[in-house]
Amino acid sequence: MNKYSIDEVMEMAVQAEKLGYQFYTSMAEKFKKDDDLFKLFTTLAGKEKTHEKIFMGLRDSVAKSGVGAEPVQWEE
Repeated sequence: MNKYSIDEVMEMAVQAEKLGYQFYTSMAEKFKKDDDLFKLFTTLAGKEKTHEKIFMGLRDSVAKSGVGAEPVQWEE
């Protein structure tokens, strides 16, 4: 089993949100003629941006706190 540092986990979370934003933005563009779908995908894209900012803030807090790069007794 792979073990990831807290920094790596936080970066993966940020990247997942960025990919989600890209996906929902492309879907909004694809369905721009359908008002309901366009609104749905635009809303979801906005939520991904919000999540990205949250995870970036958490990542920065962890970095500033000096919490170890290696988790202690993490099995998953």
